[in-house]
Amino acid sequence: MEKLEDIPLFADKKMVAFLRDCYRHNHLESLVPDRPDGGTPNGDWYELIGASYLRTIYAFEIETRPEQDDKLIVMLNDRSNRQRWNLVTANCADFVREIFSFYYSQSVHRSIIGDLGVTTPKQLARSLSSYSRGHPELRLSRFVIPQVPGTIPRSKRVKGVFEVMLTAKKYMLPIFLFHPYAAGAAVAVYIQHWHFNPGKNALILDAKNHLGPALTSADRGAVQDRLEKLVMTASLPDPDAEERQWTSLHATAEPVLDSSGGPVLKVRVGSEVRSVGIARGNIWNVAASSEFAVSLLQARLIEELKSAAAQKTARADVESDLVLLKQLLESQPRRLAITTRIPAVSSEVAH
Repeated sequence: MEKLEDIPLFADKKMVAFLRDCYRHNHLESLVPDRPDGGTPNGDWYELIGASYLRTIYAFEIETRPEQDDKLIVMLNDRSNRQRWNLVTANCADFVREIFSFYYSQSVHRSIIGDLGVTTPKQLARSLSSYSRGHPELRLSRFVIPQVPGTIPRSKRVKGVFEVMLTAKKYMLPIFLFHPYAAGAAVAVYIQHWHFNPGKNALILDAKNHLGPALTSADRGAVQDRLEKLVMTASLPDPDAEERQWTSLHATAEPVLDSSGGPVLKVRVGSEVRSVGIARGNIWNVAASSEFAVSLLQARLIEELKSAAAQKTARADVESDLVLLKQLLESQPRRLAITTRIPAVSSEVAH
């Protein structure tokens, strides 16, 4: 979405595909037209559209000079316009390595041992962070763009090549059985690379496009308590049945845009079809459908409070979500049921 207030609070694959196609129609149709049958075309045109629905993004910034930027543009424009991608020698991380090296020679490099010579995003972030400690002129900064909560699989911890191999039983069991010394060396490399976390102590980009702190374990506990108190103000006739109903309604809902361009779900309840705003800018638009909106917002909060997601969630977003949930509940009769169970807080903190 192009306006912050129109970003869905909770997304699934159907909604993401719909929003990407809307963007194509608005901005890329001359380059990527519809198929002859009117369907969405295949290809890689969608790769950078709505990326934060699919994964957490770690952003690194360095200081550059205008004359350097001009030279980079000239260099890139002088190249032939053809695909060069190769997994081992010219992948996406190799392109990033080339750009960083253009500005600061030897600032980033491959890891021959840790990644078997393949350039990986984690190794670039690790080597750039190391280089910046001796080169303050880089003015390196970083922040995290969190993955939008939803039913799309959550981003996992960033790994290098050796880490992937070591955590995959099909690779490591034969090595441990037949090459124990090689396995021991692999473990040593794994431990060295494991401790680097590209998002450690980084600020989080929130829904208002501001950078702020992530949730701490203490924050999670406090938010959980407040959420449970909100639950106690609503009746809970059958939480399991309500949860199944919410899941079913959300899975069959169809995405559309409202008159102002905000995302809406068409939800069928019996013989009736209701329009439900699912973004901050339109969630209040249809009062009759606010029970579904309450369930959607609570599902978002539950995702944000999971231990693995907490350190990649902006504290300001969770506070805003709690306020919005409270307002939605207060606007409803006392009979309104919260439709998703609240999980117990774990003392586990992701590192």
